[in-house]
Amino acid sequence: MAEIIQYKCDGCGAIKGEANHWYQCALDEGVFKVADWGKVGWIDGDRTAIHHRCGAACVHKALDAFMGAK
Repeated sequence: MAEIIQYKCDGCGAIKGEANHWYQCALDEGVFKVADWGKVGWIDGDRTAIHHRCGAACVHKALDAFMGAK
C-alpha cells in the first residue's frame, strides 16, 4: 500500500490540500530563503531544515521572527 504523506504548516498547523499555494522557508547560513512549494533543489544541505508555510501570512510571521531574533 502506498504511503500517504501529509504536510502540516509549521506556523499555524493547517494541513496541506491539493489546491493550496504553499511556500517553503529555510535558513541558509543566516539568510532567510523562501520558495514556492515544489521547487526541488532550491537549497543545498539538510532538507529537514525546510519549514512548510501555508501562505503569505505564515511566511511573514516566520520572517518577522527571523528579523526579531537578531
